[in-house]
Amino acid sequence: MMAFIGSVMLALCGIPLAYTTWKTQDASQINTVFLVMWSVGEVLLAASYYHEIPLMINYIANILALLVIWHVKLKA
Repeated sequence: MMAFIGSVMLALCGIPLAYTTWKTQDASQINTVFLVMWSVGEVLLAASYYHEIPLMINYIANILALLVIWHVKLKA
């Protein structure tokens, strides 16, 4: 149960940044190196722990948030 709650809380961390980025259509203040490291980390962890459902909630939510942020950043 703790893993599930922890994963949900971590999954929620990327949503405010993705929402603000989408709403303002501005990702210029988000460091590209940070986005690359966050993206690689999420994808590698998701590939490593694909069988752990609570962890996958976190990884999928963060990957979706990253896709929104990358979309806006690359569009500029």
